Amino acid sequence: MARRSARSSAAWSPPPIGSLALPAGSELELEPDGAFLKLIGLKQALREGDEYITAIEFAEAGAIEIHVQIEAADATRHSHAGHAH
Repeated sequence: MARRSARSSAAWSPPPIGSLALPAGSELELEPDGAFLKLIGLKQALREGDEYITAIEFAEAGAIEIHVQIEAADATRHSHAGHAH
């Protein structure tokens, strides 16, 4: 179960939630103060404005590629550049 948490500092991070059920055909929006992915072991720093393609591995569906846009660490909402809801 994903939980929303207010961020009190850039170093703070909520505890991992383990697995997250995502039924086929559903959507999960990653957003500031909502669900997010924590990237560990990056080979270079992420810079605001960078975009890239990466893959997420699902237990049953396998890997899918996703578009990632790096936003400000203190963002309070995400940009809609390049996509629409």
